[in-house]
Order: sequence, then C-alpha cells, then structure tokens
Amino acid sequence: MKKQILIVAVLWATACCQLPTFSFAQIVVTTAGDKFFHGCVAPGEKNKVVLGIEITLTNPLATDTLQSIALSTMGSNAPTLDITKAKLWYTNTQKCLADTNAALLFGSFVSPNGNFTITGNQPLAGGAVNYFWLTYDINNAAVNNDSVKGACVSANINGNNHAVVIPSASLARKIRTKTNYAHKEANVWYVSEGYGVNFNCSPPEVLTDPSSAYTPSEGDATISDKNGNLLFYTDGSGQVFNRCHNNMPNASGLSKTQSSWQGQLIVPKPGGKGRYYIFQTATNGSAGNRNVLITYSEVDMNLNNGAGDVIVKKDTLLTHVFCEAQN
Repeated sequence: MKKQILIVAVLWATACCQLPTFSFAQIVVTTAGDKFFHGCVAPGEKNKVVLGIEITLTNPLATDTLQSIALSTMGSNAPTLDITKAKLWYTNTQKCLADTNAALLFGSFVSPNGNFTITGNQPLAGGAVNYFWLTYDINNAAVNNDSVKGACVSANINGNNHAVVIPSASLARKIRTKTNYAHKEANVWYVSEGYGVNFNCSPPEVLTDPSSAYTPSEGDATISDKNGNLLFYTDGSGQVFNRCHNNMPNASGLSKTQSSWQGQLIVPKPGGKGRYYIFQTATNGSAGNRNVLITYSEVDMNLNNGAGDVIVKKDTLLTHVFCEAQN
C-alpha cells in the first residue's frame, strides 16, 4: 500500500489538531514556538533556540530518514545584521534541548536571510515523536531591540519533499543588552500563572512562557545557572518544571506547600555538581492536631541530557516547625 505523508505546522501552545485516521504509515510535521525558554538574547550568544520542530511517525516499523528541512527567518527584523549561523539539532524523542552537547547536530547554514535549507541525514524513530530544534548564533554587532524568529516551510523525507500545510513562525526573541549581576542564579522568576520576569535583560522583560500546568501557590521558586540560564522551577503544588517547561518525569508526589510566606527554597547542593535541594514547608495531621514540617527533595540536572529529574522526594528534615518563612 502506498504510504501517505501529511505535514502540518502549528504552535505547541495551541490545541492539538484533529487528524484523520489512516491504516497506513503517517508522518506529521509540526512547528512550535514556545516549548523552550524564550527570554532575550544578547549579541555574541550562540545556540539560542528559536523554533522546535516535531516529526511524528505513527508506524512503529517505519524506517524513514529526514534529509533536509526548508526554513525561514520570517518575522526577524534584520537577519543579515543579527544572525551569523543557523543550526538544526536532533534530540530523538526528548521534548527538550537542554544542552547542545547532548544533542545531535543535523546541519547548519551560514548567514540565513529569508528562506534557507539545512541538509543532513537523520534516521527517524518509528512510532514516536522526533524532536528537532532550530538555533541561531547572534552577531556580536546585532542591533539592540531587534527580534529574531524562525519558521518551518517543508521537510524532505526519503527523498520526497512535503510542504507544511500551515507554516507558523516562532515566538520572537528580543536582542537586548545583558545585565551584569555578580550572581545570576536568581535572574529568572516565575511568579504567577502565565507570567514571569527575566532580569537577564536590560531593562527586565516580562515572560509569558511558563507551562500551562504551572499553578503557583504561595510556594513557587525558580533557579538558574551561574550565567542566568533557566534550569527549573516549581509551583508549590508538587510539580517541578524543566527549562523547556515540561514536568520532570519523577516530580509527581512532592509535598504540596500550604499557606506560607516562603513555602519553597531552591539551593545548590554543596559539593554536588549539578544537584539542587528544594526545601518545602508542608503539613500533616488533622485540624487541631496538625504538624508543620520542613521537607526536602533533590534534583539532579545531569539527568535526561541536561533537562534534569527529581532523585529524592520529600524527605522530612524538621517537624513541629511553626515559622512560615525559611531563612
């Protein structure tokens, strides 16, 4: 039976489209703009994600190979001035580009401007979603306040070119001067449903990219690395989200913070490279006989190709604590 290939482009922020059911193999290509941290970028920075692309093979026995992807700088203000190189990375079935050192470079294109094509040779996983990520290297002389964006136009799979049905540009990343705080681990805040603040930029910018599952109580907390790059955040309701706004696989079951001034606190683990403690206030018992606890969980950012995971959950540190704040 002849195989039909369907290519669709949508933003991951939108609801999933309803596709017809076929008895034969089906490939769906979707482009996305918000499943990564999309704060400002600075002149001279490299490998800044602007677009996510997913290719789904519904047939687990499929042996398809991606040979090229046609892309565009559509929506960028001045690509020739702002972008020195475009790269396309493959993370297999992982829905996050947390570390380019843990990804496969599919190909690159120097000085993209308008439509351009990146070629390579990447076998695709059958019966799964395959994730690709478009990044830009930003020019040292990039124009302040310009925006950089990307779009997927078509994909060449097994030598056949298939146009994306609904091309969609990514969310814009603004070029801004970076702040020079001595300690950048607290440069990103997520503080309410749908919003955050990025202090890496001058002036600071409002973020609208947290996970739709992020429902902060009074106990939310965020941590970045020494360069101000987002690592993970928690909403105090038992969830921990990585820098791509996906819930960490082992995060379920964490203690839920009750009413408090400071219900969550994230600190690096002394001597533990890439490891962090999440201290939490919690309660147990019934009304009239309730204990206030301080528990802790541990996150290891070395796992999941740099996206991290929870390795210790809600061990009790102190009991009968009555202060709402952690100092």
